[in-house]
Amino acid sequence: MAEVGTLPAPRPDLGERARREQPPSTAEPDPQPAAGEAAAPIRPDLLLVTCGAVLMLTQIIAVREIGSALFPTELVTILSTIMVLSGPSLAYAVADRVSDRALAWWGGLTTAFLLIMPVGIRFFTGFMVGHGGDLAALGLVFCLGGMFTSAFFAVFLPRLTGRGGSFRRLYALELAGALTALGPMAAGLSWGGQRHLFFALIVLTLHLALQRPRLTLAAGLAAAGLALAHPTLDARAAEYYGASCWDLAEPRSVAVAYSPYQRIEVMQDGPRRLLLLDGLPYYDVGELHWFNHYIAELPGRFFRDKGRALVVGSGSLGSTAYLVRQGFEVVTVDLDRQVAEFGMTFFHDLHGLATGDFQLRTGDIRRVLAEHPDERYDLIVLDIPAAFHLHTALLYTPEFLGRLKERLSPGGMVALNTTGSDLGDGVPAAIIRGACQTFAEVMGVRGGSLGLIVLYCGTRLPMTVATMKEQLLIDERQGFEIFPDASLRTATRGVPPHTADHLAALLMTLQARVPGWNP
Repeated sequence: MAEVGTLPAPRPDLGERARREQPPSTAEPDPQPAAGEAAAPIRPDLLLVTCGAVLMLTQIIAVREIGSALFPTELVTILSTIMVLSGPSLAYAVADRVSDRALAWWGGLTTAFLLIMPVGIRFFTGFMVGHGGDLAALGLVFCLGGMFTSAFFAVFLPRLTGRGGSFRRLYALELAGALTALGPMAAGLSWGGQRHLFFALIVLTLHLALQRPRLTLAAGLAAAGLALAHPTLDARAAEYYGASCWDLAEPRSVAVAYSPYQRIEVMQDGPRRLLLLDGLPYYDVGELHWFNHYIAELPGRFFRDKGRALVVGSGSLGSTAYLVRQGFEVVTVDLDRQVAEFGMTFFHDLHGLATGDFQLRTGDIRRVLAEHPDERYDLIVLDIPAAFHLHTALLYTPEFLGRLKERLSPGGMVALNTTGSDLGDGVPAAIIRGACQTFAEVMGVRGGSLGLIVLYCGTRLPMTVATMKEQLLIDERQGFEIFPDASLRTATRGVPPHTADHLAALLMTLQARVPGWNP
């Protein structure tokens, strides 16, 4: 957030209109008007409040849009926050060398940048990736973002206020605006509503700063047009992004929603239908269909008496559907209810589930387990994304796997994705090592149609290598490899397990799985 009142005194030729509206400065830290003297005008104060609100919403929108375009990880989130907060520091270095004319151009470009930011970041990232500039996109977004999200305000606001008022009062006004902007979000205002509020505040700030009705009208019409056109523009940006970043041949955006946790979208690519979470494909009818097969349908075959199954993560509900059709009583847990709703709405023709076919629980899986301490399951399926986020990375640790082990019925099994295809890779090796430390017996399978190693863990698994081979021969036409317990323990001997203190998977998964990322 811009710190006001900390720069050298403004030049005599700058900001004359704003300074004329300020009360005469005195030597006192917080001057009070004398009896009969006019109070300070309200417009500069209100302008400080609206600028604070714009800065807060800018940070929120920038972090979410950059995170969902430049791949979801805490690393990108931290960099996005630094981008917005570093703008004032960069501006202070050049503040006294910026002329009125340059400041006016800078303000105009900042206004345009903020208005197109909700869709522009996705278009720009798709363009850069499509032309081989993956990391260049990352660098340019952060450089341009720092210059046009917050830096302008760090030059403009001190010139607006000059030395007419105490630092504490001026900063309090800006901070009040920032806190005010958080109110509607805390009250449950939708993401679209937050975006419309953002546009309205930009126009109001422009009007208070310049007091030019024609310019205000033009900016208001532009903001209203962008707000009305946003669904179409966002769909085109998502399609362009999908073609550039994920090589989709005929992408068509079907639906997009922003939950409190992530951007959720459904994309049609010819006969394929994809579910993307924060820009990453989580499910499609092609390759990722095999993920549900190996993580849920295949292990479910080895239970003669179908009991209870727990599916952690919903996605397209493909894993849940497999187990329901096999006869399991299924409980599905997802942190984000809206993902499950998308799965029911847009993938119903694929899984055929009805609402009463399974039980959906919403919340963090650790909390859900704690709320139902007596429940036991024959099969537990970790149908979760790879370790891009700290939250999902912690679900691969021995500590969490130990909680799942406690919830297994006798002869039960946990199925999980190792997020890799090679035992020598750091991520799968660390996850497998943690599983070997937690469970008495483990078995791994790498099917050619999926390409990833899927792990099956328990005290005593209900299948052998021979029976696993029989089942794999039924469906797998691209070859497969089975890793018995002994071979997994030997291959990962000496490998540090994936623990809360050893989360290298957050970086290694990015390097292995995200296009163009090779730190």
